[in-house]
Amino acid sequence: MSILAPAIFTVLHLFSGSGGLAKGFHDAGFTSAGNIDMDPRACIDLRNLCGTPAIEADIGAMGPADLLALVPECPDVAASSSPCVGFSGCLPEATSKTAKYQDFNSLALHGVWLLLEAWKGARVGRKVPGMIVFENVPRIMTRGKKLLEHLVGLLHAEGYAVDMRTHDCGELGRGLAQKRRRFLLVARHMPTVTDFLRKPPAYSPLAIREVLWQLAPPRPG
Repeated sequence: MSILAPAIFTVLHLFSGSGGLAKGFHDAGFTSAGNIDMDPRACIDLRNLCGTPAIEADIGAMGPADLLALVPECPDVAASSSPCVGFSGCLPEATSKTAKYQDFNSLALHGVWLLLEAWKGARVGRKVPGMIVFENVPRIMTRGKKLLEHLVGLLHAEGYAVDMRTHDCGELGRGLAQKRRRFLLVARHMPTVTDFLRKPPAYSPLAIREVLWQLAPPRPG
């Protein structure tokens, strides 16, 4: 009897920020195919947090050939956390419609388009990621409705099954004390990923006191 080693999957992060999502994939055993963000401070944080390289670059100025040059092989999974400020309810709706914030919003679509185009000319390996994970604020479903329709249309045209829903961050892991809703789109490339993606179990968030009592007491003074 032979024992098969577990598969090692690669993951690429666009708009990777300080690396919270990258850290989750890292701890789950994924190999980093790259992390890209234009904020140099965030790139330093990610390197310290995950111990993996972070590329400082402006994704909004990239074309498919630019992404291909930075990441020569198509990843198994691609994750995108594009700027959400224009979709957020913390920003007045009138302000969100200005050119500045519409440019921010357009990065959501641009990032996914890059992921679908960068490796189409590859001779070996994947042409598109097996799975694309896109997260944002829940209000993208209203303020960004037309953009989401366009984004989903691109994914469907490439053979992806798409699931969109919101989730509560405090229910995704054990021992958390947070109620914070986020939007999550997951796209599975049906021709190359034939198994279904399964929704994880939900856990009951703890009370704040249940988390705080586990921390070390503050130093005197």
